[in-house]
Amino acid sequence: MAGRVPVRHLVRGASAGLLLAVPLLAACSDGGDEEPASDRAVAGEVVAAGQTAPVAGLATEQTAVVGLPSGVVSLGFATDLGDALDEGVGEPVSADDGDVLLGITWDRDRLTGRSAQLREVLTGDPIRDTAPAPEVSLQVEGESYPLPGLAAPEQPRGQTVVAVPEAAAADAELTITYDGQGQTVEVATGRVEAGIAAPLAEPAALEHGSAECDPAEFSARDSLTSACGVERWFDTPYVADLGWSETGTWVVVDLTGQGWRRARVDGDSTPQQLPARAGHLTRLAFLVDPADQHTLELTFPAGSVQRIPLG
Repeated sequence: MAGRVPVRHLVRGASAGLLLAVPLLAACSDGGDEEPASDRAVAGEVVAAGQTAPVAGLATEQTAVVGLPSGVVSLGFATDLGDALDEGVGEPVSADDGDVLLGITWDRDRLTGRSAQLREVLTGDPIRDTAPAPEVSLQVEGESYPLPGLAAPEQPRGQTVVAVPEAAAADAELTITYDGQGQTVEVATGRVEAGIAAPLAEPAALEHGSAECDPAEFSARDSLTSACGVERWFDTPYVADLGWSETGTWVVVDLTGQGWRRARVDGDSTPQQLPARAGHLTRLAFLVDPADQHTLELTFPAGSVQRIPLG
């Protein structure tokens, strides 16, 4: 009889509403009786995915927060599950020799409480949760184990259990990649390497209120035909229509008024115009160096220049 490879196939449980791992044989045979595959989970095998009801015994010892354009993801890691779970996963499950079970919980807030304008800037849609799902994988001993569905639009919260090699469990890392930009979380400590995505962990700090032009700065001629103001502005490493700000930060300005001929923020005089659902706005994005304060400069046909502090 040729060698057999035990494979787990994920199916949806009718009563628990979760994905369960059940054994499936993937093998070639010489026609003799086939032996069942092992019911033990091997390294990298997901034994409970997308579960919304609590997994018995899944108490998290470490937590972490990862900011994505689609919302802040709160993570929890259950590192003391041992090599077996008897409840909460549809049927008892145990890890293969030398492996242990690792539990991961997640809850993505979907920018709850933030303005529709910020959601539109970050995801492209001010109302619906249409942002792409991040790519999530567990890195252990040089191996990468995909965890599909984690923090996806259709599964903003849930829990999953995966088998990992016991000897390397303490060094496991979770990688979350959104539109090509990865963030890494140390499972044992909850430490996050966010890189340029770090500001997304505090979305309230990304959006700022209004600012006005100074009427006294208009020339007599420009004052007859011109007006300007900033309804809202954003300082963010990511814009849905432009991607990541690899060399600085995006300053996105929602302009009101009319008549201005040129616009610049700090050193960028070539802004990108973005779509805005609100028809009275002109939304411009500038790629600039990170700073506590920026300056929006608007030039008008008769030579008037308005300089508006941002920040």
